[in-house]
Amino acid sequence: IVNGPSEGLLFGASLSLITFLVGVKIWHGTELYDAFVAPYVNNDDGFTLPEAIVERIPSNGIRNNDLMLIGGVIFTSIALTALIIKVARQYGAQTLRHMIPYFVFAICTYVPFALDTTIIERNARTYLHLSSVLFVEMVTQLMLDHVTEEKYNPYRIALVPLVLFTFLIVSREVMGVVDMMNDRVVDDYLLSYTVGVTVYLLCKIRILTHELCAELNIWCFDIVTPRNATTTPEKKVN
Repeated sequence: IVNGPSEGLLFGASLSLITFLVGVKIWHGTELYDAFVAPYVNNDDGFTLPEAIVERIPSNGIRNNDLMLIGGVIFTSIALTALIIKVARQYGAQTLRHMIPYFVFAICTYVPFALDTTIIERNARTYLHLSSVLFVEMVTQLMLDHVTEEKYNPYRIALVPLVLFTFLIVSREVMGVVDMMNDRVVDDYLLSYTVGVTVYLLCKIRILTHELCAELNIWCFDIVTPRNATTTPEKKVN
């Protein structure tokens, strides 16, 4: 009962319920910061936050929504690190090579947009959709291979354009050798990439759904009525 999907649904429903009861303004306040963080900023009587962290805290504090996001990132990073170490100790260090594409995905969805913050400002929704689609494509394939007991190939072709994009942005911002990557080209590249990988994922899901339903002789939204009871078998076309 208690697993990743159910925890995510419970957390999302809780946020919606709190917003309904209290209002959107609760997320723009600084109550959480005042209660749990502010006492440890420049605290001379005990534990205090490192100076490197204190310097990055705004003078008016951290909003509740930002603090929850920061806390979520920290908690997720700690949990994933502990899980990776556990798996490596249990099954051997060779299992870490399956994590390489996920590390590449994490790096390539951060580095270009950190070097040029205007990219994320101009393409916030496109960036969100692209990251989501790429993650779903990798995780869906992992789950499918696990259920069907197939060998999982962690190296995803869909990540190649993202790696190329990162290389081009780093070359432009750090080495200054790629002048063709102006704002228009960058925006068109991201939009085309997002549309292409989204179409690919939808086609993949459609084909997999059809194959699974045909193999199990069921309908996608009606697993009671057999497919052969209402339709005749299709003839193979050479």
